[in-house]
Amino acid sequence: MNTLPFRSPHAVLPLLRTAMFSLLATGLLGQAPGEPPRRRPNIVMVMADDLGWGDVAYNGNRKVKTPVMDQLAHDGVRLDRFYTAPVCTPTRASCMTGRSPNRYGTMWAGRYPLPTEEVTVANVLKAAGYRTGFFGKWHLGKMTPECDEGFPGPKRDPRSYSPPWQHGFDVCFATESAVPNYNPEVWDDDWNLNSTAKAANKYIMDRPLQYGEGTLVGKPLPKWPYGFWLGEHRRAPGPIAGDASQVIMDPALDFINSAAAQEAPFLAVIWFVTPHTPVAASPESRAAYDQLTMREQHWYGAISAMDAQIGRLRNTLRKLGIERDTLIWFCSDNGPSWVHELNSAGPFRGQKADVYEGGIRTPSIVSWPAGIEGGRVIKSAVSTLDFLPTFMAAAGVDRHVKLPVLDGENVLPVLQGTTQARQGMLYYDYPTRSASDTWKTGETRQFAVMDGDWKLVSVDSGKHFQLFNLGQDIGEKTDVAAQNPDRVQQLRAKLDGWEVQCAASLKGDDYHH
Repeated sequence: MNTLPFRSPHAVLPLLRTAMFSLLATGLLGQAPGEPPRRRPNIVMVMADDLGWGDVAYNGNRKVKTPVMDQLAHDGVRLDRFYTAPVCTPTRASCMTGRSPNRYGTMWAGRYPLPTEEVTVANVLKAAGYRTGFFGKWHLGKMTPECDEGFPGPKRDPRSYSPPWQHGFDVCFATESAVPNYNPEVWDDDWNLNSTAKAANKYIMDRPLQYGEGTLVGKPLPKWPYGFWLGEHRRAPGPIAGDASQVIMDPALDFINSAAAQEAPFLAVIWFVTPHTPVAASPESRAAYDQLTMREQHWYGAISAMDAQIGRLRNTLRKLGIERDTLIWFCSDNGPSWVHELNSAGPFRGQKADVYEGGIRTPSIVSWPAGIEGGRVIKSAVSTLDFLPTFMAAAGVDRHVKLPVLDGENVLPVLQGTTQARQGMLYYDYPTRSASDTWKTGETRQFAVMDGDWKLVSVDSGKHFQLFNLGQDIGEKTDVAAQNPDRVQQLRAKLDGWEVQCAASLKGDDYHH
């Protein structure tokens, strides 16, 4: 399934916009006849990058300081079984579309951009009258058709150029891929060559780093390849220095303030680059960890700096008087990276790029004071696939929009406590990491199917399957496939049926309906 999807000539988005604007004009959007009008929530999607389940204090990490996320977990709803894809690009695609990346070929980190035929959450909410803004790491396509910043493929291949402003976002401050957590556009690369750390750990800074250190102080050193973009042919003025989480949050808060001033509902997607490598933190963020090693200071300091920016977000919503009417959903894009040892998957097996729990189960919190009672923990499965249908339901547009087949579900009843669990299974079919170059894919594929507490896994292209009962074995230590052959066959048959559906989707069949 690692091929680019069929480029359908059918125009999905204009039809969607026409239908939505018609509903707006007739006053039917979001409520049944006779139903009293209600305020549609603002929606904020916040995502960390490579933050493991065990990398936050509220999940038991005793070193890191994440007071804002801890408080958000206390005030809102904590999702203890929240699932992503095993690597970032397919996760981000699923967040946007509510559809498995297997349906349109966006299957590995930094490859196969989001097809323009896909309908995104921004497309839907924009057509429904929302202002839409994207801020941070996109990783779903190139930012410019003129040059290669880093996304593979021919420089002018139209399939590679797939920026957020082509997917429904009005305002953007976006970078194509990962940038350093501190001084994102002025990174001083000499530490990589002269680092005293072990080669395997060179991705975390091992010395103090000052504001703007790098090209801003005149050193003739390589500039980081990825920059920030505001729109087509519009690169953000630079070079940009300081904490990357603040750099991303600043324009996001400008957008939120502007939308609030116009009394317009908004969708703000804030996708941090932290704590993806290269990891570094400011002297101020490191100060809270001054008893730890320098590498630990940078690692934990970067996470705390991101936490502080989520605090700025909450404070801004509070000051604007819109906190109660704003739905915030926080998560990470996958489990902890394999390139260093300071991160944590908590009690779970595996890490980023694995379909074991450590690779696909991440921290997640939902807060919507006006619509969801807080102070609760949900232990049933929820997925990034569920974002789009859930946001549509919260905004009141779920009954009026026809979309391509979705893999996600409206889990608002789960979040509100009126339903115990989502109905459908979760399916995984992804490449494995290459043994010789772990940033590339290997020859084998890995599969997983989850049905309640039961999870079927294969890491050798389906030659052998393991079965785990997550309710009794969260660490996936005991394979019970031999004791449950009928369940193994049932789940394999479900996987095979889903693969047939995805093959049809990949040919473009979904865009014809």
